Formats: sequence, C-alpha cells, structure tokens
Amino acid sequence: FYARLQSEIPLGSGLGSSAALGVALARALKPACTVEEAAALAMRIEGVLHGAPSGVDPAACAREGVIFFTRGQPPRVEAVRGSAFIAIALSGIARGTHSTVMPLAERRKTDARIDPLLARLGGLAREGRALFERGDLVGLGAAFDDAHAVLRDLGVSCPELEETVAALRRAGALGAKLTGAGGGGAAIGLARDEASAREIAAHTGGFAVEVGA
Repeated sequence: FYARLQSEIPLGSGLGSSAALGVALARALKPACTVEEAAALAMRIEGVLHGAPSGVDPAACAREGVIFFTRGQPPRVEAVRGSAFIAIALSGIARGTHSTVMPLAERRKTDARIDPLLARLGGLAREGRALFERGDLVGLGAAFDDAHAVLRDLGVSCPELEETVAALRRAGALGAKLTGAGGGGAAIGLARDEASAREIAAHTGGFAVEVGA
C-alpha cells in the first residue's frame, strides 16, 4: 500500500518517531484496534528499524498519559498519575537507536561496569516515578541530572548532547538529561510550570510540552 505521512516529531531525535508512526499506521488501517494491537505493530516496525527495541516507545505511543514500563515477557505497563512541563531541545546531531544500543549490548558482555550502571538507571526510574506522582519537581529534576550522569558514564552521550543539557540547565531547567538512545538527538529539561517551560524552550531553540494530565 501507499501512505503519505506528515509528522511534527523530529526524526532521529530519541523522541519515538518510529513508534509513533507504527501506532498511527495501526489506527489508520484499523480504527478500532486495541492499545495492544497498535503497540504490537509499532514494535514490529521498531524491530526493523532498530534491531533490538525495548518496547517502551510503542507502549507509550499507544497509550495516553505517562507510563512506567518494565521490560519482560510480557512487559509490564503501568499508568502513572501526575503531570509536568518539560522543554525539549535538539542537539543538532540526528542519530538512530541502532548506532548506540547495539554497541552497548556488546559491551555488556565484556565490561563489568555496565550492569551496575544500568541497575542504577532502573533505580532512578523508580525514584523518579515516586517523585513525579508526589509532584516533587525539585527532587525529580535532581533525578534527571543523576540519570544523565549515569548515561554519560555508559558512553551514550556526546559533546553536542552535553552542551544541549547544559543549555537547558542554564535556561532554568530544574534538571536535564538526554532522551532516547543517545549519541545525538534530543535532551529534555524539567520546568517548574508551563511559562518556565516555554521560556526554556525559547532560549534553547526547542519546544515545550506537558506530560501527563
């Protein structure tokens, strides 16, 4: 079949554009498809494009609001209460997930430092969920910063992302981190409110969004 696509999501930015495409196609071809069906098609597309997707992007794109995703067979997807505003800034370097996820997977086989760092990221995700649900934005911002430091130690950041994260912080973000697989793409900064998010976005050439509801 032939499909004409129009998207406002920057490609190669770590913002889930391929998963969003999969969900959009599923709902275009079968308007009454379930959340699980939409996520399954998006996962198949992710597999072609990225090789070893975690499934988190299809799960998020197929649902509304914020989710907490635990990888597994099957994965566990939980709705998370709360809302916040973030500013998204692009590093200017477009990178696909495959270029960073696969080397990291290979390094896990020989580098004993990788698994403890990944475990730390999991702990920060659980901590971040609790902070988000409590509305503790200052604490959540600190968790953003801690997560970015771990990602940097994992070797998935780059000079352009480091500058983007620093720019978000200079513009007033409570915390900032790279998003997606790294190696380029986008960074996100947590804002105190909508006005702050728009101001941060204006200073960094990005855009502001509300997550959750």
